[in-house]
Amino acid sequence: MENQEIETKKIETAVANNAPNDHKEFSNTLKVKADSKDVTPEERKRKVKNLAGAIAHGLRQFGVVYVRCFSPATCFKASKAIAIARGFVAVQGFDLFTIVSFIETEMDGQMKTGIAYECFTNKTDTKKVEEEK
Repeated sequence: MENQEIETKKIETAVANNAPNDHKEFSNTLKVKADSKDVTPEERKRKVKNLAGAIAHGLRQFGVVYVRCFSPATCFKASKAIAIARGFVAVQGFDLFTIVSFIETEMDGQMKTGIAYECFTNKTDTKKVEEEK
């Protein structure tokens, strides 16, 4: 339980240190946004596949990806994207593993509880990941 709290603090710190519009440096933390109500089913599927591609790319580049979501719709979208990303990385011989934990953060002056998915593969170099943290 204590490890989850430490991981949650590391995720929140990593997200807090990233500027919201800074596209020069990439992060291994993905924040899932909900789709608007007027989105067509085809576009919704495309957005889930795009998120899955981002997860797979992050796994190849960083070795570990953190996916954060704060509503039921975004949690559902993230879980579908992780399932699809599993197929994307399986082509290269990787197995995708996920650790789920609760996170809390302040948004608009209120404390919000969300879910963080820590995604990694069987070929992730744990020493390299620990050094980056």
